Amino acid sequence: MLSLTLRRVDDDFAVADLPNGWEDFLGVPLAEMEGMKMSVWLERFVHEDDLAPSQKAAGKLLRDASVVVGFVNRYKTPDGWAPLRWWAFAHKGEMHATAKPPRLLKRRGTSLEQALGAVQASAALTKAAASTLAGSDDE
Repeated sequence: MLSLTLRRVDDDFAVADLPNGWEDFLGVPLAEMEGMKMSVWLERFVHEDDLAPSQKAAGKLLRDASVVVGFVNRYKTPDGWAPLRWWAFAHKGEMHATAKPPRLLKRRGTSLEQALGAVQASAALTKAAASTLAGSDDE
C-alpha cells in the first residue's frame, strides 16, 4: 500500500510525507519527489490518458473537501505502466491519499466491495471526527 499527503502551497499542492514504497514503485529517490508540486507529479508520473481525469478528481477533492473512493490511474514505473486504485479525502488544506495496485486486492483475497466498504466507513468516521474538531475550534 502506498500513501501520500499533499499540502497547500500557493495556488498548488506539494507532495509530503512519502513512505519508502514510492521510491521502490516509481524508481525515483524520495528526496526528488518530496516537495514536488502536484501538477508536476501528475505530469511526470501519470499516464497521459489518465492525466485530465486525475487532475479533475484531485481538483474536486480539494475544492469540495470530498472523498474519492476507488479512482484508478496508471503510473510510470521502471517496469512500465502500473495502475493504482486510490482512496482519498481532504481536510484543512491537506489531501491524504492511499493507493494500492488492484492486483494486490485480489491476491490477498479482499474483494473490491469489502475494500470500498471499509474505506467508506473509515471516511465517514474521519468526516465525523473532522466535524467534531471543527466545532471544538470555535470554543
